[in-house]
Amino acid sequence: MEELASRGNIDRESLFSYVIDGLQGDMSSKIVLFGAKTMIEFKEKLRIYKEIRTKMHTRHGVTGERNKREGDHRPKESKIKCFNCGEENHFSKNCPSKNLGVKCFKCKQYGHRANECKGKASNVKVVKSNRKRLEDENYRRDVNIDGKIVKAYIDAGSEVTTIRTSIIEEWGMAYLPSSVTMRGFGQGLSQAKGERTLLLDIEGVQIEGKVLLVPDEAQEDEMIIGRNILSQPGIRVTIEEQKLLIERKQPTESGEKTVQIKKININHEIDDRDKEKVRELVEEYDMLFPTDVNMIGETKHIKMKIELTNQEPINQKPYRVPYAEREKVNEIVNELLEAKIIRESTSPYGSPSLLVAKKDGSKRLCVDYRRLNAITKKERIPMPVIDELLDQLAGRYEIDGNGVRPGKRKTEAVQNFETPGNVHEVRQFLGLSGFFRRFIERYSIIAEPLTSLTRRDVHWTWGTKQEEAFRRIKEILSSRPVLTLYNPKGEFQVHTDASSIGFAGIIFQRVAEEPWKPLAYFSRRTTDTERNYHSYELEILAVVETLERFRIYLISRPFTVVTDCNSMKTLMTKGKLVPRIARWALRLQEFDFEISHRSGDRMRHVDALSRKPVEEAQELIEDSFKIMDISINDSDWLLAMQMQDEKLKTIHEALKTRKTLGKEDFVLKHGRVYRKEGETLKWVVPRTLAWRVIRASHDDMGHFGIEKTLTHLKRQFWFPKMRKKVTNYIKGCVKCAYHKEMKGKPEGELYPIPRVPVPFHTVHMDHLGPLVTSPNRERYVLLYQDNFTKYTILKAVTTTKTKPTIECLQEIFSYFGTPTRLITDRGSAFTSRDFEKFCEDHQIQHVKNATGTPKANGQAERQNQTLLSALKTMCEKPNAKDWSRQLKQIQFALNDLPNATTRKTPHELLFAYNPRSSLKNQLILALHEPCWDGKDMESERQIALSNIVQKQQQDKTRYDSRHKKPTRYKEGDCVLVKKEYPATGESRKLLPKYKGPYMIRRCLPHDRYVLVSLPGEDGKARRRHFIFATDRLKPWCKLDEDTEESESEVAESDQEEDKNFADGAEDGTDCSVAECHAE
Repeated sequence: MEELASRGNIDRESLFSYVIDGLQGDMSSKIVLFGAKTMIEFKEKLRIYKEIRTKMHTRHGVTGERNKREGDHRPKESKIKCFNCGEENHFSKNCPSKNLGVKCFKCKQYGHRANECKGKASNVKVVKSNRKRLEDENYRRDVNIDGKIVKAYIDAGSEVTTIRTSIIEEWGMAYLPSSVTMRGFGQGLSQAKGERTLLLDIEGVQIEGKVLLVPDEAQEDEMIIGRNILSQPGIRVTIEEQKLLIERKQPTESGEKTVQIKKININHEIDDRDKEKVRELVEEYDMLFPTDVNMIGETKHIKMKIELTNQEPINQKPYRVPYAEREKVNEIVNELLEAKIIRESTSPYGSPSLLVAKKDGSKRLCVDYRRLNAITKKERIPMPVIDELLDQLAGRYEIDGNGVRPGKRKTEAVQNFETPGNVHEVRQFLGLSGFFRRFIERYSIIAEPLTSLTRRDVHWTWGTKQEEAFRRIKEILSSRPVLTLYNPKGEFQVHTDASSIGFAGIIFQRVAEEPWKPLAYFSRRTTDTERNYHSYELEILAVVETLERFRIYLISRPFTVVTDCNSMKTLMTKGKLVPRIARWALRLQEFDFEISHRSGDRMRHVDALSRKPVEEAQELIEDSFKIMDISINDSDWLLAMQMQDEKLKTIHEALKTRKTLGKEDFVLKHGRVYRKEGETLKWVVPRTLAWRVIRASHDDMGHFGIEKTLTHLKRQFWFPKMRKKVTNYIKGCVKCAYHKEMKGKPEGELYPIPRVPVPFHTVHMDHLGPLVTSPNRERYVLLYQDNFTKYTILKAVTTTKTKPTIECLQEIFSYFGTPTRLITDRGSAFTSRDFEKFCEDHQIQHVKNATGTPKANGQAERQNQTLLSALKTMCEKPNAKDWSRQLKQIQFALNDLPNATTRKTPHELLFAYNPRSSLKNQLILALHEPCWDGKDMESERQIALSNIVQKQQQDKTRYDSRHKKPTRYKEGDCVLVKKEYPATGESRKLLPKYKGPYMIRRCLPHDRYVLVSLPGEDGKARRRHFIFATDRLKPWCKLDEDTEESESEVAESDQEEDKNFADGAEDGTDCSVAECHAE
């Protein structure tokens, strides 16, 4: 990661910011990640952040659900189902009811779909009970409601009491509307139509409570009585001799004192005998359980002290209390005053109070302390880590010279554990025995018959295997097996092994000359994805998981990793690694270890663990995974970020103690530091958070230029050197680099080709085409032109391949000789090995122009335009297939016409005369004039050379005035190359303008550079080379070094920003454009 960042000149702080931005979660949940100075510190913060997220998910039941789903690895039988009629054992194309149309799965009729069904189908699932429940009449009672009898079912598992709506409407009773949604058996949903409070008479016991009205089809019973009725104070529901009894509790008399037995909530898993003991214990110490506020009492021995982050008093207006509730409020307040729980006060702090309804309908008084709690300093009491307590020898363990054993009390619980009778009791036993998992080798293998019973869709069968496993675990735990104690002075070995089922590890310790003893065991199942890994990758992953599990013992200590995979010995020394393995190797860099190979037959102890892993795979299931945000008050985390900045912390302390210390421009408001500019307060951004604020104003606001980004930032934020940091960030923006073109004048200078007054010393060559296929199957024109005399030779060829090109050159060389220098583009015919060898054999200097730079061969390109225009007008056939017959005549015309630069014809400069055409021949014979004018060829060529040099200088002056100075690159610089898209008919406006990055391998004359692709670019391992001119290049993202600023620089940066802004406004330039030019 650091290597990739260094190639783009991205500093470490920006790298950390990019990684933090890529993580899921809001800003408040990532506070722990800020403040790292080194890569090691940042990795440690990432590990802590990962543990926090994992614990949050586990606490909310994600892991349990995930493990439950992943535990079932049995293949499911696939069934063929028709999508037309819904029946099985045939496809829709073979459906016998296909001629009837599609089938509605609501009304079961053909001709329309379910979403088009007009039938009145109910969306509420009927709650159906099992047959045993329907046949058990012990739970059914006749309930008297206002003299009317209704059949009711007693259901202690229901939270509410429900009745059919038709019964209430038949009795003519009014009811209130209700929006309660209920979830019944099979996860069916039902919407309540209304609610009403009714007085129920159940076998002489009168109970008043709220009853929900539900649709008739939502339940099969007329009425269902739930816990809101059965759990009211004074009501007892018991089962004696298979009979359900509902009775009202009677007060217990003791002398002259009458004590009302209060409601006691006892865990339902406790048996009836223990429940009775709990009730007796409560009744014995009844005085410890107050029945009213007067029994609570007070103490004067301890005074509470609440520390606040802000000394500004919190004083809120009281809430308006309804007149009907004011008497109740006064009654509660008076009771609290009499009980001395509260007292009258004249404190400047004040919070409003309000009445809140309880479940039983009574009211309780609450005070809204939310604003006061927001500025209250929280007392942080860290919870100890269980493994730490065990390592410190705390807890119920026995310690001697041989090690640590589970205590007798725990093993007695195992010995006395009764044989499980259902899945729930099996899980209880596995939970108890799993506490000692680290003490038992091959625990998963022994417990497999019991573990299999807890899986879904497994029929309950308690057989010999289960009984043997149950007995074996009890024996092992009762014998209290021994693990060695952790000794920091000992030697350590980690044995690992992996299979497609799972991977495992054991950490061993040896002190002095004692034998190796196990310290702890570890095993885990592989995920569905990990099962597809190569065995070599699984072995590496086993090492990674094991070392991270035992990190508390191994970090900062040398140790040896023992494995049966010999290939792993070169893991940390390989030059190139697969990306996945490279990431794992990075996770191992914090450990100091050596890898030792051991044959598989000597690693069976770890192999067994890997094939019977204990822990389920830690793979997140997408449809059940939910992000659990850490809830932190905005003011808390903003203040926390400022307090992590040393300079802001100093300013905060100075403002808090009323000391100026030259900080008159800063203000403390709500505990946070602001910058005061006139009447506006702007939040001071900590140095570590500046890049994120800039990113939000640039990336999230459309990637605008510097001025617009600064304007948006200055509305709410301030930090030193804003313009410099914004400019630096935009220069390093990757998306801007790829998508934004460089504005203003293009880069480049014109470099004229030096001319030698010798014909065919320097020549230009190019292909024109493809054209219409001629009768001789020719499709291209090979153009060969002298650089000095402009003499042009045209040849019709069938292809642009190397062989016919060389044949044409051999023929031309036989007439005019071999040139000294040959200039071409980078066509395939001119870049092949055969052509390069041909030039080398003939001692020709072959010059190829840069990719996408046709101006370097501009003389041939301009002649191609003239040739193409002549071909269009001279072809006689409508289909223009006779173009090859016109080439000779066009060649004669091009060489017989004066050139605009030399002011001479190519014939004159080459042959010292103008050859006669048929028309010239007739005129000369008629006028009796000679064809030779007697001029000196050498002087004419010198005049032509002077004209060419003068024209070149004029062209250079004009070209350079329309272009800016090119950027000078050095070897090793990274650049982007302007991208050209082929014409496909689709819009290319939103596609990237550049591709890359590429690295400059070598600098060539005339602003040309040899580029090389970076390793892995375009997914190819072989590095390719290119040649481009500077007008096609753009610098890669570059970030300037962000150094610490002094106090004087802070003030100077403001003045500099104002001055730069004013200068930019005066000359009308946009700084974003200027920066693009610099790139």
